[in-house]
Amino acid sequence: MPTIMTVDDSATVRAIITATLEERGYDVIEAQSGAAALDLLQVRKADLVLLDIMMPGMDGPTMLAELRARDDDTQVILLTARTETKIVAECMKHKIIDYINKPVIPTDLCGRIEAVLGPAPKQKSIIKETVSKTWGKLLLVDPSEKSAFRLRELLPERVTLETVENFPRAMASVTTTQFQAVVLDNKLEEPNPVDAMEAIREITPNATFVVSYLKNEKDPEAHAWEDGFDGFMRKPFKQEEVDSLLGIIGYYDYELKGVVSVVGTTLQPRPKKDYAASDERYFSAIGEQLGEWIEKFGANCVDEITLNFTYLPHSELSDVLVETAVQTSLEMGFPVRVIADEIYWNTITFAHGHESFRFQAAEHKG
Repeated sequence: MPTIMTVDDSATVRAIITATLEERGYDVIEAQSGAAALDLLQVRKADLVLLDIMMPGMDGPTMLAELRARDDDTQVILLTARTETKIVAECMKHKIIDYINKPVIPTDLCGRIEAVLGPAPKQKSIIKETVSKTWGKLLLVDPSEKSAFRLRELLPERVTLETVENFPRAMASVTTTQFQAVVLDNKLEEPNPVDAMEAIREITPNATFVVSYLKNEKDPEAHAWEDGFDGFMRKPFKQEEVDSLLGIIGYYDYELKGVVSVVGTTLQPRPKKDYAASDERYFSAIGEQLGEWIEKFGANCVDEITLNFTYLPHSELSDVLVETAVQTSLEMGFPVRVIADEIYWNTITFAHGHESFRFQAAEHKG
């Protein structure tokens, strides 16, 4: 896998370039200054360096000259403003292979890179990689096989469930395995659930402890808090309570990281079917990530942003999400292209006729 180093004092520029290149399968190293880049190149080899000219401290031309003085012939492409032609000409003496005007257009950048390194590696299937990983483990201490079966049924595939029927076996498990959460049946005896929790917590202090009650338990929340548990569940287990537990232990932060694909200045939410999260969590994560990237693009004064909602399922929540993303983008002052199902056309009537807005009907859904 080719390795590319991006050297730029702007974290936003580095983030955009990194996201663009990683989507195409490249390994990317980031450096925020010429000095940092030189240090990194002494311990990691790069096949290509994308070097910004204007940086505080050691600028691009100085770094390039130092690189060549070390007899390092790593290939370099300059990132330059249109007014820096004299500097580019000077850098040609140090054998740069190309230069690109900023702001960088992703398709242009990738084309120049492929001209140097050959065809891009096969794009990484981020969703498939994520699905194949095991995120963490839960321990259920409950003598009921039905409870174990039901909980396993409600958990995402990436969460491993280990079940034991009594306290001694629970202690044996926690001494050899790290668990993100421990669910204790309220009917445990010898010791009782509270004593069992305290004993297990001495071994796994960072785990989340949940107690399970029968559905006729009165005021289970108050009892759980009084006994020192982090939460409670009722049997038979229900999806909303399992979702709440997964949220407490941070599973959905992991699962929904990267729910918005970023390729250059195109933002595209990934399909809902690839996630176990509820609609509310799914749309909330998309909204947060879209907002963060739109703000970054605004700070970097990009030429245009594309919001690709091809795979976004339609609902009241998605209407709000699309409306907010388009409105925020237009307020940032850069042109916005929206690719979406025609049903969203009526959601963003405020943008109709706006000189910086374009709408393109999505051709298909995967």
